[in-house]
Amino acid sequence: MKRRDDIFKLIAEKTNDLIAMATLGGFFTYISPSHKQLGYEPDDLIGKYSFDFIHPDDKKRLRKLQRRYSPKIVENIITGSGDDIYEKFECRFSDRSGNWQYLETSANIVKSITGKGYDILLISRNVTDRKLYEASIARVNNALVSLGSDFSDNIRILLSACADIMHGAAAVLFNRIEDGIIRTVDHLNTPPDFETADDSKGHVCADIIRTEKKGERVVIKDLQKSKYARTDPHVRRYGLKTYIGCVVYSFGKPAGTLCAVFDKDIDLKESDKRVMSILAQAVSREEERRKVHEMLEISEEKYRTLVENTGQLIEVVDRKGVLKFMNQESAKQLGGVPGDFIGKNIHEILPEQRANEQLEAVRFVIESGKPVSKDFESEFKGEKRWFELSMHPVKKDASVDAVFLVATDITERREAEQTIRRFQDIVTNMQVGLYVYQLMDVDDDRTLTLIAANPAAEELTRVKNESMIGKTIDIIFPQLRRRGIPAMYADVVRYSKKMDFEEVFYSDDRIKETCFSVKAFPLPNNCVGVSFEDISDRKKAEKEVFRSQEQLEKINKELKWKIEELEAALNHIKRLEGLIPICMNCKKMRLDGGSPKDPDAWIPLEKYIMSQTDAHLTHGLCPDCVKKMFGERKVKKKKG
Repeated sequence: MKRRDDIFKLIAEKTNDLIAMATLGGFFTYISPSHKQLGYEPDDLIGKYSFDFIHPDDKKRLRKLQRRYSPKIVENIITGSGDDIYEKFECRFSDRSGNWQYLETSANIVKSITGKGYDILLISRNVTDRKLYEASIARVNNALVSLGSDFSDNIRILLSACADIMHGAAAVLFNRIEDGIIRTVDHLNTPPDFETADDSKGHVCADIIRTEKKGERVVIKDLQKSKYARTDPHVRRYGLKTYIGCVVYSFGKPAGTLCAVFDKDIDLKESDKRVMSILAQAVSREEERRKVHEMLEISEEKYRTLVENTGQLIEVVDRKGVLKFMNQESAKQLGGVPGDFIGKNIHEILPEQRANEQLEAVRFVIESGKPVSKDFESEFKGEKRWFELSMHPVKKDASVDAVFLVATDITERREAEQTIRRFQDIVTNMQVGLYVYQLMDVDDDRTLTLIAANPAAEELTRVKNESMIGKTIDIIFPQLRRRGIPAMYADVVRYSKKMDFEEVFYSDDRIKETCFSVKAFPLPNNCVGVSFEDISDRKKAEKEVFRSQEQLEKINKELKWKIEELEAALNHIKRLEGLIPICMNCKKMRLDGGSPKDPDAWIPLEKYIMSQTDAHLTHGLCPDCVKKMFGERKVKKKKG
């Protein structure tokens, strides 16, 4: 029982969830250390009335819940029933700084650990970032829905949304670089003496545009200590300390920046950065639309020169589907010149289904006054190409009577996306397990959180991926900590280096003892990829091979000893072989090297054998010699 209590205490003290116990009257009796994320130490809250920290609007709703369950609690107390009372709700809780934090809480009425009465067990998760992101997305959606046909009004709407989302920003601006001059197209919350045009050299926004990486948000802190305190006049003049900006594009090329500046040091949430990117994309669309309108307003010759050299397909179609204008690139795609198609209905030019779809989109743009974007596939000279089509309303006398179509070849981008999907399929279907961890805090390897896993990982560990996603490595695989593996994974992120772990033995109450071969490699956004495979069978086979090799070596040694014994025995054996001279009459043998005429070279047979071999002869009589010497007499044995 004590061990179980120790485990529960360890979980409560190590988890990121906020765990609290309160009396039925609402006074805290236990606070987990995780409340430090709200700025509180446990002693700051123990004994305090929980409702003092709840947002006034949420108190009313929670008191209704309290009244609803009061009869059930009383019944449990009277009857001693153990029926569970459980409720899940959201509320706003004041942190130590006085800011409201959104908590997603589950409340359970449980028997008091003292054994007398009941307490409330509260398990909460801070979902403030999610709530703020949802609110930001809703604000962006409202802004996008409010966009009309006027470019300036739309930019102001988008900047207002940006100012609402970038809480505490000293100013938000949309800047554009034109002929080496940085011009502020529109701005909010700027000081009265703010200058809207300046030499772009040394400005933060100008540098971001020149060194842009598409889709990337740039955040610069400590501006007063950066080079921009010397090169950008706004930084020191207005005491700016933090900058976030996104590049605004026009037809794929950098055209300006959407940025927010702060006169204090702040840590921007990742959700705020993502929303900033969405707004920058919306501004990019407006910038493209502005350029389209400018093209329509310039002289015919300049207009033609411009549209003919964009490399994009450009057309103007009226409400009935009649082609009013087409550039050379668009006509080339259809296998002709503009004169072959201008004045014709698109039903005469395009396949019926595509013509119907395009005419429907044209009429929607004309009637709604809103731009439309879509992708389509077209074939040119036997080669299929993908295009991104942007359709913008063309005004005449304050009314929309035609649509300006701009198609950009996105074949390479589509192919890249398909390649990415193929790699995703490979990762999904490969037999090697793959985990992706994100190091939430670069300085703390305990923040390694699992964000992705492939099916093979689940197959190898027999642990459901969905039960682990979003949890830290110490929660998922607690045994790795004592081997220092989380620290090594964090180093992969910090130093962008690969690591190989040839043998990692792991087991816990879910995973039987298994030997894994593990490779860790760096990924973008402070992530580390971990591929692994089960090599337990291979290791067993290697042990069997090693055991067999030992046995073979033992057999070889014994065989070597036997061979040596045989060779030693053979060394003692002398053999008679070849042609040996023997007297045909007396049967004497001639010694090797002896002269046939030398009487001493001829010796009796028995002496010859004993001199040439290690054999020793004994004398006896054969049956024939016995007959010759003694005749047929029988030798009688004497009795006694």
